[in-house]
Amino acid sequence: MSLGYLFGGGVGTEPHGLELYQAYPVVRRWYAQVSEWTGLTVGQILEEELPTAQEQRQSAGTVREAALAVGVHDVLAEHGLRPAPSAA
Repeated sequence: MSLGYLFGGGVGTEPHGLELYQAYPVVRRWYAQVSEWTGLTVGQILEEELPTAQEQRQSAGTVREAALAVGVHDVLAEHGLRPAPSAA
């Protein structure tokens, strides 16, 4: 089965994805990789308070959103769901 992905433009100041992280090894591996690349802890990416300085908060929130989006992709891909080319 194929589907499409839509990504919002907001910054993830509210934590999301903890349930996916707890349930799927592929998501835990992905968050560990993101942590290694960014220097943020997995906790910071998942659910901890973001920094208060605006630029750092924006950056960490963006990492949070991107990590969640790719994590969702990986879970769906494990179940055989992949985006289809646009029919436009």
